Amino acid sequence: MRENLKINGVNNVIIVNKGVGAKDDENTISWESLIRNYGPFDIAKIDCDGCERVIAPHIKEIPELLIE
Repeated sequence: MRENLKINGVNNVIIVNKGVGAKDDENTISWESLIRNYGPFDIAKIDCDGCERVIAPHIKEIPELLIE
């Protein structure tokens, strides 16, 4: 992802190399922690492993949201 951003001249990007989940652990970050530590966002691309219900109330907070 970093290389693609660099090739395309995209900057001002924060990459959080974790999936969004219900809790914080080695591989996931909770929605609350993501917003608290990195937000607010103009655009977010989220790898969401079963977190759809967790983030649904917050979707309107991000103008453009891509969920995998």
